[in-house]
Amino acid sequence: MGGGGQNSLNSPTTSNNDPLDDKLQKEQEWENPTYKNYEDYFEDLNITSQTITEQDLTGSGSELNPYVIHSTRGFLWLSNYTLSRIYLGNKHVELACDIILNDESFNNKEGTPSGGDGVVYNWKEVRDVFNGVYFNGNNHIINGVYYNKQEEAKITVFGVLKEIKNLKAENIYLSSNNAATTLICNAYIVDNIHFLSGYIIATSSASGIVDFAYTEISNCTNRATVISTGTVAGGITTEGVNNLVLKNCINYGDVEASWAVAGIVPYIGNHDQMNVSIHNCINYGNIRGENHVGGMVGIAYNYGVVSYLRINDCKNYGTIVASSNNAAGMVGAVEAYAEIIGCKNYGKTESLASWRNAGGIIGNALQQYLPYNGIISVIDCENYSSSPFIGVIISTVDKKLDVIIKNCQSITSGVESLFTNWLLRANFFMENCYFKTEEKENVYLMLEFGNTDEHITCIRSVVIETKGEQAATKRMIKATYYNKIDVQGFVIFSETGGAYYGTDFSGLCYDWKNGKFGVKALNGKGFYQGKVTEDLLVQKGFEKKSA
Repeated sequence: MGGGGQNSLNSPTTSNNDPLDDKLQKEQEWENPTYKNYEDYFEDLNITSQTITEQDLTGSGSELNPYVIHSTRGFLWLSNYTLSRIYLGNKHVELACDIILNDESFNNKEGTPSGGDGVVYNWKEVRDVFNGVYFNGNNHIINGVYYNKQEEAKITVFGVLKEIKNLKAENIYLSSNNAATTLICNAYIVDNIHFLSGYIIATSSASGIVDFAYTEISNCTNRATVISTGTVAGGITTEGVNNLVLKNCINYGDVEASWAVAGIVPYIGNHDQMNVSIHNCINYGNIRGENHVGGMVGIAYNYGVVSYLRINDCKNYGTIVASSNNAAGMVGAVEAYAEIIGCKNYGKTESLASWRNAGGIIGNALQQYLPYNGIISVIDCENYSSSPFIGVIISTVDKKLDVIIKNCQSITSGVESLFTNWLLRANFFMENCYFKTEEKENVYLMLEFGNTDEHITCIRSVVIETKGEQAATKRMIKATYYNKIDVQGFVIFSETGGAYYGTDFSGLCYDWKNGKFGVKALNGKGFYQGKVTEDLLVQKGFEKKSA
């Protein structure tokens, strides 16, 4: 890179202008590139207060007469202006051109440059660029921001802004031996930001668009790969705080971390009350981690205060894998009040640990910090994953919860448990749901069902359709403790075991075995006082029908 034109650094040159030579030079990977620092920009491009002209920067920074950046030199000058602790709070800044900070391409995880002239400038090791401003990119592109040092620095292209909107970023490579590496440090409003290509790598808290926003993130897309070698990584943002609203955002990039990983926001919750809403967002990226992995949210905490999470009209198409526990199309784990409405999961969802807490919508639901029942509602949701997980809607429910499942359906194959693998100490209500699976062996509505007599399970209008030679010989509900059970309108269809329906099963636990639907006492303790017979089942409004 030499001292260049006003909107970019020098482009590669050849001796004979042969197009093939140009192509080869652009694809050339530099074995020994020259690395420089942020401060070297100013000497190499001759950027001083005396050399900056109206071809680089105009305006006064007011809302009516904003600073307008006309060149890469102007962008660097104004960025350094803020780094010099000259506060631009409440100033307005706009782009009038694309900005190119390195000619090279950084299209690999290691950040090895290719193309260009082999001179690579590292970005500044601070997060104060354009602090306090309103920034409008006018749909221009920032290209070639690079940082790849083993310093313990928090690296972002932009600092703490009032608002940032209408900006594209491509060919960005930021790798730091510290936390909070992303495009934007913090902002109140983030709108219409598109990360087209690149890598974000940190030891924790890595994200594609913004570390966290206080008010709203909308209309943003991320196509970069986001990697945290430790905890917390998200395609759009790192953390949901305050009354944050995320809407109309899409993640295409792959995201990796050990704990709290998601396509949109991996972590929600601190010691303040949270009220986070996610609306009309989509994840296409492959999301992988050890614990708490989700298409929309990794984990939502409450920490002893009332926190709320609302997700509606969202979709996941990506593969969601937890090498340990808690993976799901929407939320890996939730320990807050949660309402999930109108969401769909199409992606493979898998937990590789022995507990296998993987669900189509929620991986693990529990309320361990609040002294009273929390409420988790899943309404009008659909799951179409063909994963070998347990719990197509919610995998595990544990401790002090009211769980409401209404108007949901799941059409899957290879599923062992249709709702959950563990329901413990929770009030459970399921209404108007349809489940279909082609599993050939174990099929349960609930695999482990261990409420105390203080809790209620209520099932209304639930239809289960199974296929396979052994499906009809397995229990729909496996219970291990006393329960209060109220079931009405429970229908089971099987190709081999007949069709069954029930109208009122109050107080009964049932065991589907050998083509007959019955009640089984476990450990000498039955759920119905008295001997359970086939005649009694008929008296209770239950009968067997042929297939």
